[in-house]
Amino acid sequence: ISVPDTTANNTNSADLIRDAAVSFLEDRAKNGATRPFFLYLPFQNIHGPYTTQQKYFDMYDNSSHAFSPGEQTMFGYLTEMDDAVGHIVATLKSTAQYENSVIVFSSDNGAPPASADVNHQRGSNPGWIARNYPFRGHKGLIWEGGVRVAGFVHSPNAAVLPASARGARYNGLMHLTDWLPTLAGLAGA
Repeated sequence: ISVPDTTANNTNSADLIRDAAVSFLEDRAKNGATRPFFLYLPFQNIHGPYTTQQKYFDMYDNSSHAFSPGEQTMFGYLTEMDDAVGHIVATLKSTAQYENSVIVFSSDNGAPPASADVNHQRGSNPGWIARNYPFRGHKGLIWEGGVRVAGFVHSPNAAVLPASARGARYNGLMHLTDWLPTLAGLAGA
């Protein structure tokens, strides 16, 4: 009978994901690995239940916007993920793996409907919540608020992302199935 590993209990998943990614990158560098790799980091931020570490919550306490506790939690939760991603990018740079990297950042769906946890209602229409505004709908619905998400592709490598493509915006349709051939091609597959 195996015994569950409880050593990570009460640890934020963003910290676990960050630490595992940093360890992986440092091990690759230490071992002189040069082959392309795919590192998928499924951060749970900002899925419910909405929580954040106190230090991130407090970052939005003395703002000129007078955020509600729910907003402080949500914005802290986002900042927590941003901080973790920053550590991972810093590790890519410090281990000399950054220059040949392609970083794809995307959400999986629009924000959830307004809830008791974080009610970001905008106006009187329940189909419009502030986190998806100006798009109608939310996660689980086919309207743009449910399926249209922000994201970006970044690479310092000019062969991968030429200067002419930097800063470009694409507002058309795209589907995750487009990523496999694109990323596999970049890796030489």
